[in-house]
Amino acid sequence: MTDWVSVGISAVGALSSIAGGLGGKSAAEEAGEKQADIIRKTEAENQRRRQLDLAQKLGGITGAVAASNLRMSGSSQRYKSGFESQYRSEMSWDKQKARIESRMAEKTGALAGQSAMYSGLGSAAGFAGQAISAAPKYLGSKPGPG
Repeated sequence: MTDWVSVGISAVGALSSIAGGLGGKSAAEEAGEKQADIIRKTEAENQRRRQLDLAQKLGGITGAVAASNLRMSGSSQRYKSGFESQYRSEMSWDKQKARIESRMAEKTGALAGQSAMYSGLGSAAGFAGQAISAAPKYLGSKPGPG
């Protein structure tokens, strides 16, 4: 009877390992998706703040030129345009970086999920091996060569 109990315990262990692996996969994928969503939302807010900052800085440049009794032309216009171009370039890079980071978070979650699933399947295979080795004893037959 002890061998039959071993087979039963091994079967339960195998099923639990599979269920745990699948649950771990789902949890890891969900965590990766949530992390990616946080990255995207944070970058959207950063972009909003940078737009406001840029508008204030451009207004400051225009105000400084006007306060000097100059017109916005020539070198002052080139400075303002160059400043805005550089600022927007940095904003664009930050946006691209956030897209890359969010994709990486999703992929990391997916890979962690696959790892959890394969770990569960590996444990299940170990339990199945235990069940197979115990079953012949219960059935009165000898295990394979060896």
